[in-house]
Amino acid sequence: GLLDENYQKLEETSGKLVAGSEKFQEGYHNAVKGINEIKGKTPSLLAGTEQLENGANQLSTSVIQWKSGAEQTAIGAEKVNGGLLALNQQMEQLLANNSTITSEQKAMLQTTMKQLIVGSQQVAVGTTQLSESADKISDGAKSIAGNLGTLKQGETQLLQGVNQLADGSKQLNSGLGDLVAGQKQFHAGVSLFGSKLTEVRNGSTQLASGSTELSNALQQLESGSKALTSGVSKIKHGSDQLQEGNVELSKGADELASGLNKGAEETSKFNPTKKTSEMMASPVKVKNEKINHVPNYGTGFAPYFLSLGLFVGGLLLSIVFPLREPVDIPRNGWSWFFSKFGVLAGVGVIQALMAAAILLFGLGLEVKSVPLFLLFTILTSLTFIALIQLLVTVLADAGRFVAIIILILQLTTSAGTFPLELIPNALQPISSLLPMTYTVSGFKSVISSGDFGFMWQNAFVLFGFLGACMILTLSFFNFKHKRQFEVLSQNN
Repeated sequence: GLLDENYQKLEETSGKLVAGSEKFQEGYHNAVKGINEIKGKTPSLLAGTEQLENGANQLSTSVIQWKSGAEQTAIGAEKVNGGLLALNQQMEQLLANNSTITSEQKAMLQTTMKQLIVGSQQVAVGTTQLSESADKISDGAKSIAGNLGTLKQGETQLLQGVNQLADGSKQLNSGLGDLVAGQKQFHAGVSLFGSKLTEVRNGSTQLASGSTELSNALQQLESGSKALTSGVSKIKHGSDQLQEGNVELSKGADELASGLNKGAEETSKFNPTKKTSEMMASPVKVKNEKINHVPNYGTGFAPYFLSLGLFVGGLLLSIVFPLREPVDIPRNGWSWFFSKFGVLAGVGVIQALMAAAILLFGLGLEVKSVPLFLLFTILTSLTFIALIQLLVTVLADAGRFVAIIILILQLTTSAGTFPLELIPNALQPISSLLPMTYTVSGFKSVISSGDFGFMWQNAFVLFGFLGACMILTLSFFNFKHKRQFEVLSQNN
């Protein structure tokens, strides 16, 4: 019951818990490996950071020295440029005063001098820019050195945290092993609990059976002891009464003998008449009062056989009249349904009127109300036809087989030949689900008892069966029309 269901959930959850703890332990070992690798590589990282910091400081110092040299170089380049300009003026004067130098030589000297002047100017500009860039490089080196110091502090804290994490992981490893072992023990305990639960269940069943037998035996023992006590008392009291009875018997025998003698004398004087003899022969007369008079055997079975005949008539109608196939393509599901049900309803009314006419005029059936009898007969016929139409329309030939099965169940559960309480208990609940139960009860009311209120109560139930079957059949025709004829019209 509930205990078994909860135990299965507990066992399943315990197995998942064991598997999860094992996976967690495996992942933890992988994490520990990573922590140890970080712990081993962090000192090297810290040493490299220190080297970078020292290199950055040395770079800053070297850049300062380099800046000083660059400034001196820039000053020298400016002096060289000034000297070249002065030298160029002197050369121009010299070339102008010297007529021994050819024009080609003058041009070559002037070109060379211009190239020297331009080169010295570029050197002066470059050294000036180099000096200015040295300041930026020096500032960047100082910033790098400062950031490397901060990085070094962070790496130191990281190393401390990794060490603490490694120490904590050792404790966690110990606790995790205990956790996994405990989970396995718990799962084993759950399995053992399951096996013991079966034993307990068997034992409880035996205990319950034994307690019942013990209770019965104790009751029998108590009853027997009471009977024994009562018997002993009766025996004792009976012996006393027997003795007294013997005395009284003796007295009674004397009185009987005396009374018989007197009775014989009185009887000889008595002369009985015919009325006295009839009175002595039948002192009590029985008077029969009938509540609902049924004139003959056939009237009592008319509700049962009339219901049977109308249902069989509906089955035969489904064989000779196609309940699903239309004559032409219907406009919609409604027209398809009413084209079929209209014919079936007409035949059903005719069937009901013919059966009622044969019973009333051919067999002389006496009913309490002819109009209500005709109305109920028509309602019964339409209900059976609607039910058979639903089964055959939806299930085709298999529907007729289902209808025959329903007919057999109705014949045994409709209480038409004997009370419902006499059929097997398993079939009694089915009676309220089948329409023939209500047709038989309604016919009994309108034919024999005259309880028209009970007849209308059964009629309303039949109206429910009729409406439900019609709605379901109409829904099937609408669905079938959309699936069959609308697709066909689209293809055309």
